[in-house]
Amino acid sequence: ETVNACNARCPMCTIADWQRNPPTMKEDLFRKIADEIIGHGDEVQRVSLYRDGEPLLDKKLPHRVAYLKNGGVKATSISTNVALLDERRGRDLLEAGLDMIILSIDSLDKETFENIRVRLKFEEVLENALRYIEMRDRIYPESKIYMRMIRQESNLNEWPSYEAYWRPKLQAHDR
Repeated sequence: ETVNACNARCPMCTIADWQRNPPTMKEDLFRKIADEIIGHGDEVQRVSLYRDGEPLLDKKLPHRVAYLKNGGVKATSISTNVALLDERRGRDLLEAGLDMIILSIDSLDKETFENIRVRLKFEEVLENALRYIEMRDRIYPESKIYMRMIRQESNLNEWPSYEAYWRPKLQAHDR
């Protein structure tokens, strides 16, 4: 991951245990790692630019995706809580060649969502996700979108309605 910070405080996350500095990877370290990956491009199926943090906190993320793609990396991906996926970031990522994105939205109920994704606003996240899907369809339709709901006690019975809401908005190669 290129950033190990997050804008949310979800109860299922271990962010309180993180003891890593600095929060954003320096460019020279990124280039060193990326160049090594590019040198083994025939063996690498996908570079996932995330782990625990919110990758959209990295202001250089579209540039980093483009660097890997221009170097011959077959596929790149991120997972996001969607709160920072505004129109500019979405367009920049798609134009950079982001091949897959996981949109983590744990509920379609505002109260349940905001109790799980603490510090995030349900309406903004939903609007960002819907706009990103529309932009993806125009800019880079081959890019995949995975909708992720971390099932837990508070949203356990929501899966059928969650799937029914998202499935018609997605392409056949999405999940």
